Amino acid sequence: MILQEVPPGKLFLGHEVAQGESALVLDREDLVTHAVVLGRTGSGKTGLMHVLLEEAVLQGASAMVLDPKGDLTNLLLAFPGLDPRDLMRWVPAGKTAPEEALRIKEGLERSGQSVERISQWKKAASFHVYSPGKLRGGGSGVDVLPSFGAPPREASLSSPAKRERASAIVSAILHALSVEADPLSDP
Repeated sequence: MILQEVPPGKLFLGHEVAQGESALVLDREDLVTHAVVLGRTGSGKTGLMHVLLEEAVLQGASAMVLDPKGDLTNLLLAFPGLDPRDLMRWVPAGKTAPEEALRIKEGLERSGQSVERISQWKKAASFHVYSPGKLRGGGSGVDVLPSFGAPPREASLSSPAKRERASAIVSAILHALSVEADPLSDP
């Protein structure tokens, strides 16, 4: 089963197995600007978010993902062509990169997707990770909670310290939105 072209403005979510494996699509116009996905452990919340984000970006939408658990950072693991050399660093112990590439390709085909979709996704999206923790391999650290230590002796921060803190927070937000502006003086 190979996915046919997705009509413009439609998001491919998968196949309805009970309906003879017809494609399940969602009108992009049915989406709202914010979403919450709720469900039990193992119910497919993360998988649904992966699919929705990928499809929305392929249809030209923008997304800023706030993911405190870190599950959605796997969206960055998009390897056009599924070259085993690209996968080597991410292969679990006891597996080989060629085995994993083949497993992923077969999974894509079973779901009606193709390796070409990975290339389309990679070309349609630009990625940047902001994290309060240490980052390996790129991204930007964000000072969300500077420390859990005791506050300074004086009751409030000095004006320069307040400006510095505000500047750092606003700079991170502007960078995430790809806006080049002075964080303290630009409207």
